[in-house]
Amino acid sequence: MITKVSVIIPTLNRGHTLGKTLASVQRQTHQNWECLIIDDGSTDDTENTIQRFLNDERFKFIKRKNSQIRGAASCRNIGLELATGDCIQFLDSDDILEKHKFQRQLAISSSNSTILTSKWGKIVFKNGGEQISLYENLPTYRNFNNPQELFKTYAHRFCYLPIHSFLIPKKLIDSSRWNEQLTVNDDGDFISRIVLKSDKILFCEDTFVLYRRGAGNRLSKSLETPKAYEKFILSWKIMENNLGKNHLLVRIAKRDLYNQISSKYPKLLQNEKAFFADAMPKWEYKLRAHLSKVLDKFQVKLVSIRENDIV
Repeated sequence: MITKVSVIIPTLNRGHTLGKTLASVQRQTHQNWECLIIDDGSTDDTENTIQRFLNDERFKFIKRKNSQIRGAASCRNIGLELATGDCIQFLDSDDILEKHKFQRQLAISSSNSTILTSKWGKIVFKNGGEQISLYENLPTYRNFNNPQELFKTYAHRFCYLPIHSFLIPKKLIDSSRWNEQLTVNDDGDFISRIVLKSDKILFCEDTFVLYRRGAGNRLSKSLETPKAYEKFILSWKIMENNLGKNHLLVRIAKRDLYNQISSKYPKLLQNEKAFFADAMPKWEYKLRAHLSKVLDKFQVKLVSIRENDIV
């Protein structure tokens, strides 16, 4: 039986980028997939963009009901309820999949408890056009027989893997859902829970995904109010519960958050005094960040690629 992949795409007013995202799904050489597009209440031409793909019956267009919570997490949960595939591919509505992603990741799958990852890169709008680059030699580009080692790598090397680089067996997700109360770092919380349920992580070096970075980072744009930082702190409280108290990644995140908040919202720091009590010391954070940058300078490369390399 050929494995079926369910692609889940939440979208909100991304009509200008969604077409390329859906085309990257449609071009997949592994053709047994469904693509669930959940609209969070778009007011632009998002629906018109989606309609152009609906002649392919593998695409499904769902509008979030007014009675359902708004947000990407809620839309992803709607997608999970409707998904009929064996594996789940989460994808944002402005990101891109290389055409062999499903085929090549599934080729190395060893069980329905194994998470699959890939290389990743970025699309940047610069000098009037899009520049596409792929990261090479990242410390996350390897297998993890002990899935918890992924988070240690995140911590030691100040790195991560974007959500769409993962291909996740639905079995690992069936009892889990995205936290709809989180508006930032909801992907960090979700992945931490799923990874800890897996038996291993296998890396596929022969495919990649692209993360679109336009006018400003999406995360930084969402961290503009004390309320947003409260949600960010909440997400790390949850992840601390997932990963364990004093986990290196959590201590680093606490220091990073402390540095961001200290000059902006000192009252919030006072309110969260207990949370920040065991944050990594400033000197240690700086030393670790410096060592990571030195290693990256000699190991990690950012290689320009052409659009033809994607399609």
